[in-house]
Amino acid sequence: MDHEPWDRARREILLYAQRMFAERLVNWTAGNVSCRIEGSDDLIAVTPSAVPYDTMATDDILIVTTEGEVIDGTLRPTSELPLHSLAYQRRPDVGAVVHTHGPATMAMASLGWPLPAFMPAIVGWGGGSIPVTPYARTGTSDMADAPLRALEDRSACFLGSHGLLAIGASLKYAYGAASVVEAAADTYLRARVHGDIHELDPEEIERLRVVWNSRWGRPA
Repeated sequence: MDHEPWDRARREILLYAQRMFAERLVNWTAGNVSCRIEGSDDLIAVTPSAVPYDTMATDDILIVTTEGEVIDGTLRPTSELPLHSLAYQRRPDVGAVVHTHGPATMAMASLGWPLPAFMPAIVGWGGGSIPVTPYARTGTSDMADAPLRALEDRSACFLGSHGLLAIGASLKYAYGAASVVEAAADTYLRARVHGDIHELDPEEIERLRVVWNSRWGRPA
């Protein structure tokens, strides 16, 4: 069997996982990253449980079915695997999932504040305002149910009292959504101290969604 697609996926996961750590979108072993294996719709590569990102290696990345069965790897997959596996089962268009715990993200999630679409980048990468889902216990299917409903027309949502979930047609775009939303949330929290913040005009939001759709390979 040709395992080069597995190796490529592992290398890509490690690249973005360590980038996520470098950008302080996570701390220590928090958060997780996954992507579909090229040519295998029912296989994904995913980060392991409880392994620090700065010491993580390609061999630590697991190959798992979209049903959650480990196919290759010696470590345990992330305890939040249902957050990933259910996304791939229910959304054939999802090619990658990124779960982060950035400071601004956790502040928004803890306060229960949605992020209004007050900057073009929020719409271009997130699809519009970023909603907050109710708190759910880690590792359960409940943790995936509400976010997947919230992500029907978005690329990211805050997980109540937890963090951020971002999806994309590719790992590049799922990660981009997570990174941009973290920066926008930080800007929002800083600016809100000085006054009210208003969303962009609805017509402008719809115009900007053309960019978001292009990142999914969807027609405008």
